[in-house]
Amino acid sequence: MWNDNHVQKPRHLQSVQNFVFHCCLKRSLRQQTSFLQAPNGFVVIILPTGHDPEDYKRSVTDILHSKPLTWDTKEANYFYIHQRTRQEKLDGDFASEHQRTKKLLALAEDRDAITPMIKLAADVIIDLCPISARDLRAACRVVLNLNLTEAQAQDILAYPLELVWSVLRPGRSVDNILRRLLAVTESQVSRKPETAALPLSAMHGYGSAQLWGLELAEDLRDWAAGSISWSDVDKGIVLSGPPGVGKTVYARALAQECGVELVATSFSRWQATGHLGDLLRAMRSDFARAKSNAPSVLFIDELDSVGDRARFSEGQ
Repeated sequence: MWNDNHVQKPRHLQSVQNFVFHCCLKRSLRQQTSFLQAPNGFVVIILPTGHDPEDYKRSVTDILHSKPLTWDTKEANYFYIHQRTRQEKLDGDFASEHQRTKKLLALAEDRDAITPMIKLAADVIIDLCPISARDLRAACRVVLNLNLTEAQAQDILAYPLELVWSVLRPGRSVDNILRRLLAVTESQVSRKPETAALPLSAMHGYGSAQLWGLELAEDLRDWAAGSISWSDVDKGIVLSGPPGVGKTVYARALAQECGVELVATSFSRWQATGHLGDLLRAMRSDFARAKSNAPSVLFIDELDSVGDRARFSEGQ
């Protein structure tokens, strides 16, 4: 763990996000004494839902190739396990690294993405240590010269991480940071079910979509009571209609009827974050938020804007 009285910033860690990830990775590896002390070893670390393995590049590089470990790339290296990567490529990446390095570390986006070959080869598969208030306090002190109390750090970590990394900027006070987070989440992020929205049972004009929603709410109540299994609950519906017909209103009413959180997003909102990597990261973040608050309603507007590769001409 980091010493609260004397914390030195590792090389290449220039942001709060990287410093926090560094803390979590280092703490996870310190529990694997055999990996650190033995001449050979292979550890797979499962990242939290919605975390991109490539976000940990600077942190894992610093841990493997800086003091006190100071392994060179012939002795130790790492690779990523993405859900979207084909099994053949994952196994190929593993085989290549396994043959040329003594110590190997894999960062996995999801436990289900680990192939049978990698599972058999791994000495241990562990979950990444969760971010603690201590991690955030150390990162803010070293990177921003900002001192947080334990309670303040916990309050900040209660917000979505993508907002936390954005708001932690040089020169801002703790009060300013907390005010900014509160203002944004109150206006843009639905952290609780929409209490002001009418329930679906009080709405009119949605026809079969309303019937489906009411049946879903009943199924959720039966599932919560243990009367039916989760596999018996319907998982989704596609709504179509011109802009202004009330699709978003329907989603709010459905969440209110079911008594669950609404996570409302759109393809244009994902696309506005930047290039493809940013879009995928925003997409994973919304799905992770919906999953972490399950059961919840995830509403994705403008879904028809998603391109179809089969229809793309060459060069698009």
